[in-house]
Amino acid sequence: MAALRTGAELVYVFTAEEAALPIKSYSPELMVTPVYSAKSIDSVDKSHALAQKVKSMLHRLHALVLGCGLGKDDQVLQAALDICQAAAGQGLPVVLDADGLEMAIRWPEALQGMDRTLLTPNANEFRRLCEATGIQGEGHSQLVKLCEKLDGPAVLLKGPEDLVADASGRVECCSVQGTPRRSGGYGDVLAGTLGTLLAWSRNKVVEGDLPMVAAGCAACELVRCSCRAAFARKARAMTAPDVLDEIGPVFEELCPCGL
Repeated sequence: MAALRTGAELVYVFTAEEAALPIKSYSPELMVTPVYSAKSIDSVDKSHALAQKVKSMLHRLHALVLGCGLGKDDQVLQAALDICQAAAGQGLPVVLDADGLEMAIRWPEALQGMDRTLLTPNANEFRRLCEATGIQGEGHSQLVKLCEKLDGPAVLLKGPEDLVADASGRVECCSVQGTPRRSGGYGDVLAGTLGTLLAWSRNKVVEGDLPMVAAGCAACELVRCSCRAAFARKARAMTAPDVLDEIGPVFEELCPCGL
């Protein structure tokens, strides 16, 4: 929904059969495709079949967001890695969030060379990524070392200030005021917003090739400002769906469409 509110024309959702109907009921704009059954994803063959179903649809996409609500089943994560590698091979920008980061933590070496991939860890996920790759240190230097070790993907570290870095050593900080109210779902909103911005870059809606670091900072500012606007309306009653309602007006304020 965040991708749509940011400006995506279509959003395809690849999910389990058991989740397809509830997701379809959430919004008619979502193109929901069931690609496996959570009750029977119990073999390598079924994991491969899952991956093949999604890979056959990649030609329709301009960006891929992977991980929100994915779960940690071994076969599903293996299929997700296969899909991620196929998307990267086709030049698709990929956002790895939530359980997609579990895949990165288990097989960080498999992400090498994926320079159109952006990881979006929180502090705990970042710690686990660093442990998985043997990276020590703190602050900006630890973030840059992780990017260098991954050798391709950029990393957006979410926190009081959002930090975005890539393997070249470039680091940007987004410290725009957000909201004091913590609620589940903000990370999902950021992931969807990133998906649209990166899709626009690939589809030449924005001029030139939008660097992953710049896309990360832009999405962070949009989401932080939307959170602030939602908090101004709802205060402590604010939740993530309230942020969705603010994305359109806030985006227009930050970047008028000129119509």
